Amino acid sequence: MGPDKEFYHLHLSSEALAIGERIKGGTFRPCITTLPSSTLAGAFADYFPGLKIAAVGFLKSGTYQKMEIPYSPRDRRTDSSLLPLTIQCLVPSADVPFVEGDIFLPCDDHSEQAVTRLPLTIYLGAFRYKGLGRCRIELNCRLVPGSPAQPSSYTYVRGFFAGRIRESELEAFGIQVEKPRFGYLFEPDSDNPRTGSYRRSIFEGSLVKAPSFLVSGEYIYD
Repeated sequence: MGPDKEFYHLHLSSEALAIGERIKGGTFRPCITTLPSSTLAGAFADYFPGLKIAAVGFLKSGTYQKMEIPYSPRDRRTDSSLLPLTIQCLVPSADVPFVEGDIFLPCDDHSEQAVTRLPLTIYLGAFRYKGLGRCRIELNCRLVPGSPAQPSSYTYVRGFFAGRIRESELEAFGIQVEKPRFGYLFEPDSDNPRTGSYRRSIFEGSLVKAPSFLVSGEYIYD
């Protein structure tokens, strides 16, 4: 578990993206700046049927800014608008053409089959029918363990996890959790992908030992 793993590094670009959380009954849906493993797994399942792909990712700081969109869904039975919602989404910063991100996949037979079909346009997140979430995904490189000075390599470090991943996927990425920050991410039912349940997951800020590209900052104390 850990230092001998290899990974595919993918590049993501999008014109507008809404990946967020909404409290039941709330009227504001905030946007997060990570690409949770549940969101990526669900999207890849649509484009690579039959393949089980673990993935986690992050959006690049400086490539996005937050924007709020008012939205008032309509009740078809009464033909009237419901309580309006405010959706937060990410759009490109003033000096860049796209919101950009990095996605990482453990190298295995399933991810290798997916990578051979890149580049690809997929949809991520919410309100896709409103024009949000269209993403271009391309292969950047294959990451191998090695020296930080070597291109396309990573080291195994202790630090704070930068994303959100289900506990069942930790081993695939060689992540060892020391002090977790728990949350819950959706996991579809294997027999019926339209249903599922929420599984305990590791969120950003958890203290871990992991590949350096998954860590926001090394922790050298105690």
